[in-house]
Amino acid sequence: MDISTISKEFTNYYYGVFKTNRAQLAPLYRDISMMTFENEQMLGAEKIVAKLTNLPFKQVTPEILTVDAQPSNPNIQNAMIVSVTGKLTVRKLVIPSSKLIAGVSIDT
Repeated sequence: MDISTISKEFTNYYYGVFKTNRAQLAPLYRDISMMTFENEQMLGAEKIVAKLTNLPFKQVTPEILTVDAQPSNPNIQNAMIVSVTGKLTVRKLVIPSSKLIAGVSIDT
């Protein structure tokens, strides 16, 4: 499978789970995983999932606009950097939608 297909399938899976049950994203992270969200850095799967599950919005609809991938490490099969853009429509907040920009490092 090529990196374009892998990155799109990963993105669709991730944001599908993000929409329905963010706690189930834990297996995608490792102890060395890092996430920065609005200038706050979280290190490790436990802290990342805690942040995701405690976001102030519970109902969200992701709309993915672009998924771009490029190889990141020739020594690791299917290692890639993925850039995702789109919108998150959040219910029950003053701002009905928010822009989404995400960068992800994946190795399979």
